[in-house]
Amino acid sequence: MAAEPVIDVAEALSRASALRPVALQLRVLEPLHVLTVRHLPGADAAWLRALAMPQLPQPGCWVGDDTLQLLWRSASEVTLVTQQTPRLAALQAALRPGADPLAYAVDRSPGTLGIELAGPALEALLARLMDASAVPAKVGRATRARCADIAVVLLRLAPQQLQLLVDRPLAGHLGAWLLRAAMASLTE
Repeated sequence: MAAEPVIDVAEALSRASALRPVALQLRVLEPLHVLTVRHLPGADAAWLRALAMPQLPQPGCWVGDDTLQLLWRSASEVTLVTQQTPRLAALQAALRPGADPLAYAVDRSPGTLGIELAGPALEALLARLMDASAVPAKVGRATRARCADIAVVLLRLAPQQLQLLVDRPLAGHLGAWLLRAAMASLTE
């Protein structure tokens, strides 16, 4: 079975928008740092202080700002997403091996691709690829969902802006689906 070619979705949409304006922007988030922190109760304080975070996110939510997001995964696991290396370094130092017997961090950066999707056509695009009830509607909400039958994590950053995280080996396949859905919306 031949591997599906990797498609630069943003480039393809840029070319297509020359024919008709596209009300959707896609941007690959590079570099992207993704860490999963697994912890036992009582381990939160030190590493949260290292991140200057006041609290852990509630279920189905993320906390943070435009430089760092901390997502709830379970009662004992959160995922940190950032494009800023200094913020990442603070957490890695706080959770270096042996520093905290109740918590540790796993760097998932090499295996994760982030895509920012924004614009007034965002909801229409997602409706072509996934169940609309799986898309977080409110800013600050996050969910694990299936987009074109591929597992993704979605974070609602603003009313017309989402961040999508996908396992890097599946990014080309998802990119092809995003492109097909976006191109189909151009013909309507």
